[in-house]
Amino acid sequence: MTRTVYFIRHGQTEWNAERRMQGQWESDLTELGRAQAKQTAAAVAALGVEAIYASPLRRASESAQALCKTSGLPATYDDRLKEWSAGDWSGCLYADIVTRWPDEWAAWRKDMWGYRPPNAENFADLKERGAAFLEDLSKTQADRIAIVSHGFITRAMIAHLLDLSPDDALHLETPNDAFFRLRTEPAGWRAERYEAGSRPVSLFNGVTPPDLA
Repeated sequence: MTRTVYFIRHGQTEWNAERRMQGQWESDLTELGRAQAKQTAAAVAALGVEAIYASPLRRASESAQALCKTSGLPATYDDRLKEWSAGDWSGCLYADIVTRWPDEWAAWRKDMWGYRPPNAENFADLKERGAAFLEDLSKTQADRIAIVSHGFITRAMIAHLLDLSPDDALHLETPNDAFFRLRTEPAGWRAERYEAGSRPVSLFNGVTPPDLA
């Protein structure tokens, strides 16, 4: 059996545009974000999808609904697909975080995988809950699955499936107008990234694990 999983980030939000830390706090899609969600929905639906799972946070659920409308499928929401908890930084401008928590910011930037900002998660936490979700997902009957979530949790789940190092995982780029397609092949998972609904143009911006070359 060949399994295909699409990892989709929500469209641009107001806080994305403002450079404000969202975490699990809510922020609405911008007009551009809604257009990005529709564009991605059309591309994924054309490639084929049989089941949709999504984060219940509003920006992801609205993006998922664009795919639901295009594909005619319902979405199943799971709390494990929420973005990382940003703790005390939630809702703060990035520029203000650097000023108010200079030491903590420097520590986080040095070790985003292992360091936890004040009352926040780290990437290791995300990988653990993402792996638990993917384990349950492996038991479903659908062969082509879309997961609509967020930038950080998407990196963590892809890192789990591809067994990426923390450094390679953190170098994955997950813009609001791109999505990943991972497919099982005899040698393991094969990964492609689609940008702006186009044909696949890159693997991880040059980060290509040896088993994917």
